[in-house]
Amino acid sequence: MSPAFVGFVRDLQSRLDERQVRVIVANLLRARVPLLSFAPCRTVDEVLAAVAAAPTSPLPLPLPPPEPEPDPPPEPDPIQAACDLLHRLLVDGPLPGDEVEAAAHDAGIAPESLLEACDLLRVLSQRGEWRIPERRRRQAQPAT
Repeated sequence: MSPAFVGFVRDLQSRLDERQVRVIVANLLRARVPLLSFAPCRTVDEVLAAVAAAPTSPLPLPLPPPEPEPDPPPEPDPIQAACDLLHRLLVDGPLPGDEVEAAAHDAGIAPESLLEACDLLRVLSQRGEWRIPERRRRQAQPAT
């Protein structure tokens, strides 16, 4: 295949999904489009227009519809993320509150979410240290 044809296909790939490119290329090869149509100075639009205008062309092509965009992943629940972080940090014992807040900040957890998670888990704060009540710590640890 000529470098111009390869360039044409690459340009198509940047504009269309893979199934559409395969249909176009297959139809162009089946129609035995002269390689002159793919001169480097011609754009994809010019080549497709010239091929579609040719009397023996199989174009216009019945292009398959583009594949739908996948649904974005659901947003994580910020309160659950904060609860998970607090469990991981405090399950082995108390930590300074500054360290817990810094870890939450680094994890992208908003201060409001962290406070709500503290309420849900009944995190205790004494003398600047945060801890999970003993009963909750035992529940969070795996049985050995």
